[in-house]
Amino acid sequence: MFLRNDGFPNFPIICVGSGSILNVILDYLFIAVLEWGIAGAAMATGMAQLLPMLAMGIFIIKKSTWKFVKPTYKVEDIKYIIFNGSSEMFSNISVGISGFLFNIIIMKEIGTKGITAYTISIYAITIAIAIFYGIANAIAPGVSFNRGKGDKNRVCSFRNIGVLTNLLIGIFLCVILFLFGDKLAYLFVGENEVIRELAVRINMFAAVSLTIAGVNIVASMYYTSINQPLISVIIAISRSLVMLIVGLFVLPYIMGQDGIWASYIFAEVTTLLIVLYYFKKRPY
Repeated sequence: MFLRNDGFPNFPIICVGSGSILNVILDYLFIAVLEWGIAGAAMATGMAQLLPMLAMGIFIIKKSTWKFVKPTYKVEDIKYIIFNGSSEMFSNISVGISGFLFNIIIMKEIGTKGITAYTISIYAITIAIAIFYGIANAIAPGVSFNRGKGDKNRVCSFRNIGVLTNLLIGIFLCVILFLFGDKLAYLFVGENEVIRELAVRINMFAAVSLTIAGVNIVASMYYTSINQPLISVIIAISRSLVMLIVGLFVLPYIMGQDGIWASYIFAEVTTLLIVLYYFKKRPY
């Protein structure tokens, strides 16, 4: 994050990517070759993190314009930082709560087969959400800098770039899940047709929700970047908890089992309406 904000966006990507590749190599060496089991996997993960940490640490010390100084603490500043970043905190907490509720309802309505199929879909959703957050984090420094500069046109330009990029990525991922959802399910459950068909069904609902999710994620990060934490919290909690729970408890009565999966679409669509309202009322 510091290096990206300092004008070096590529170096952290190289470091983190190299660490991931090293992790795979060490996993193979420690688990498959040396047969160290879980302990080997833990060692591989720990050692792989050393590479990016050392590389970026040395880079910060020698080349970065950011320098380590003795910090001065102001309670009011710390309070504001916590408040401004609270939307991301609530968003992560909400994922755990909503996931817990999903598991309870799926187990009650469908059973273990439903949990297995849902888990397959979660893998795809997790990858997509990570991409969306990556784009949102990428525009944040530009939004904050230009807001401080007072350049409203540039602020809105960065926002629109993030929205459009995530929208296009979401549409692309939606198409991929519709076309290859069955193959994704096959990788996990093989010839088990019951679970595979259910996983494909879930993937279709998840795919539609992804076309909107990226826009909502950018919007939440955008309002954090322009020091509008309350709006950011409203958007984040709406999509990841409040509207998701509303859909989860209402839609199954209307749509049956499909209502469980449709709650994702319901949450994203209702949150998008909130986003559009704030884009018009508080554009910057």
